[in-house]
Amino acid sequence: MNRARLAALALIALLAGLACASGPAPRDHFYHLVVPGPSGEGPALIEGGLEVERLRAAATTRGRALLHSRGDGVEVTPYRHHLWTDPPTLLAQREIARWLGARGVASPVTTTEMRAPAGHVLRGRIDRFEHRPDEGVVRIDVSLAITRIDPMTQVVHGRFAFDEPTEGDSPEAAAEALGRALGRALEGFVAQWKGA
Repeated sequence: MNRARLAALALIALLAGLACASGPAPRDHFYHLVVPGPSGEGPALIEGGLEVERLRAAATTRGRALLHSRGDGVEVTPYRHHLWTDPPTLLAQREIARWLGARGVASPVTTTEMRAPAGHVLRGRIDRFEHRPDEGVVRIDVSLAITRIDPMTQVVHGRFAFDEPTEGDSPEAAAEALGRALGRALEGFVAQWKGA
């Protein structure tokens, strides 16, 4: 009986020592999506308010993990312990509304959460929003469309797919570059809108 008790205590001590030797568990890192402000304020492009809906995306992009891919880009993998503060579809919705409001395209520019009356709605889809660490870039593919509600008429539609260089190969650098890339897409969207 004593031998069994001693063996059990020795095993517990050994396991505790191994747990301490392996070091602390990795911690999670959380990132905001930060889109730089517009290059300037311009005249309103539509009369009345604009409501920005939450963007649509594939299930992997609706999750909170930052994504990366390599090689042919067919396989997309989530980074472990590197997460957005909210799903990117929600973060993009808020940043697009903030950016378009700062640009002055309409007054007011709100999100669906605000439930403010609006004469126009912006809908969008994110098809790619990922880090390509082997190439030193992030890849973005986003479609945006603004529709007049009454009568239902599409005002402008654009698709923006390109790579944005990262300043380093870390997930943090990727999160920063994805914010810049979305800002670049919004600049292109407004330029296309003005030219329509």
